[in-house]
Amino acid sequence: QLFEYHNQNFSTRLIIDYLGLIKIFIQ
Repeated sequence: QLFEYHNQNFSTRLIIDYLGLIKIFIQ
């Protein structure tokens, strides 16, 4: 279960980083 939580947290980080890149690209 700890690994599952870590994996979910990693996915969330990927999404946040991706959105950040999109904002930079739009500007």
